[in-house]
Amino acid sequence: MLMIRPPRGRQVLGYGVPALVLVLVFVYLIGKRDEIYDFTDDLLDVDPDVRSALADLKSSRVRDVAANETLGFETILALSTGTQWRLSGLRTAADYTGLKIRVPPQPPISGELLTAFKNLGAPPHPGEGSALAWMAHMNILRYIIQSEHTTALIIEDDADWDVSLKGQMRHVSDAMRVLLNAWEQYAPYRQVIMADDFKTDKNGELINNSTERLENETPIEDPKDAPYGLNWDVLWLGNCGDDVTPSVEAPKNETMSHVQTWTDPTVIRHARYIGWAKNSVKLLPHGTRALVRSHGPVCTFAYAVTKTGARNVLELAGAGSATAYDVKLSGLCRDHKLRCLSVTPEIMHDYKPAPLPPKKEPEPDEEKDEDGRPRKPERKEDPRRKHLTSEINAGNGQGELYTEEENRFVERTKGSTLNIVSSARCRALFDDTCLGTP
Repeated sequence: MLMIRPPRGRQVLGYGVPALVLVLVFVYLIGKRDEIYDFTDDLLDVDPDVRSALADLKSSRVRDVAANETLGFETILALSTGTQWRLSGLRTAADYTGLKIRVPPQPPISGELLTAFKNLGAPPHPGEGSALAWMAHMNILRYIIQSEHTTALIIEDDADWDVSLKGQMRHVSDAMRVLLNAWEQYAPYRQVIMADDFKTDKNGELINNSTERLENETPIEDPKDAPYGLNWDVLWLGNCGDDVTPSVEAPKNETMSHVQTWTDPTVIRHARYIGWAKNSVKLLPHGTRALVRSHGPVCTFAYAVTKTGARNVLELAGAGSATAYDVKLSGLCRDHKLRCLSVTPEIMHDYKPAPLPPKKEPEPDEEKDEDGRPRKPERKEDPRRKHLTSEINAGNGQGELYTEEENRFVERTKGSTLNIVSSARCRALFDDTCLGTP
C-alpha cells in the first residue's frame, strides 16, 4: 500500500503549534498566578456573606497596592535623631526590600519647651528622654496632618522586618478588608466599631463618653484603592506583642469582628518567639498570623495611622503623660477611645546591635594586701555591656550615646532581631539571618 506522508515541515508544525500554545499558556498562568489566586481561601475565618462582599476586591487588585514601595500607605516616615548605625541600616534594608522611606527633619526643641511639656498635667512627670520621644511622635503626627496624607506608616529608625515583608502586607490587606466589613455588619454605627463602646446604664443611656466623639463624625468613604480601608485610627505592625485571648475566645457570633487569621510560612515558631505575649501567641495554630482588635499592644516600632487617626491621637495624647508614649497609646486602644488593630505575631521589631567590646582601661598599679601579697584588682563591668543605650535612655540619664568609633563597630558587626525569621537588615548588611535568642 502506498503511504502518503505530509511534508516534514507541516508535520513539525502540526505537533509544534499545540505544544507552543501549551507552553505559552503555562508561562502566562505562572506570571498571573497572583491574579488567579483566591486570597480569601488563606483567611481562616471568612464568613460567606463577607466573602461575597469582597468579590470586587479581587478584580480591583487592591491587595497588590499593599506591596508597593510604601506598602500601600501614602508614605512611610522614619522617626530619627540621625544616629549613624540606625539610619545606615534602615536605608540599606529599605533598598534591599524595595521600600521608599522618608526621614522628615525633627524641629528643634528648646529647653523651655521641653520643660513646659514635661510639667503638663499632674505629677509624676516623664523624664527628659521620654518627653523628647513623646514630642517627636507628636511632631510627626502633625507633619502627617499638615501634609494631608490620607495614611502613613511611622517606623522608628532601628526597625527591622522580614525580607518577605511585601508578601506579608498583602495578607494584612486581605484581613483588614474582611475585618472592616465585619465591623460594618456588627456595629450600630460605621464609625463606632467596638461593641463594648455601647455600654448603657439601667435606663438604657450610653455611659461611655468615647462614643459621643465617634458617632458625631462624618462616615469616611472607603475608596477602592485603599488596601487597608480607612475606617480605623491605628494599625500596629511592629510591637512587643498584644493579647489575642479576648479575640480568640470571643463568642462565635462576634468572632468575625474580633480576629482574622491566615497561614503564613514566615511566622516564627512558637518555641522561638520571645516576649511577654508568648502564651497569647501559642493560642494561634503554628504557622498562623492574626489581625486582631487591639487589646494592649506595647512598643511603637512601626504603626500606621489614617489622617483621622493622627488627629484623634493628637487630641487624646497631645498633652503627654508620666507613662511612655507607647503605653499611653496602648491604653487608648485598650479602652476603645481609638479604633486600633494589631498584627500578631508582629511583622516588624527593633534591631539590636552587637554589644560593644569591653572598654580598655589602663593597667592599675599593683596593690598589696596586709600580708604583702599582690591584691587582685577589682573587676568593673563595662556598663555598655549591660544594655544597648537608646536616645530615650540617654535622655533619661541612663547611659551615653554611641561615639563615632562605636557607631562604626556596630555597623560592621552583626546584631539580632527578635521574632523576625529572615531579617532584612542582616540579609542586606551581612548576607545572613540574625534571629534573636533569649
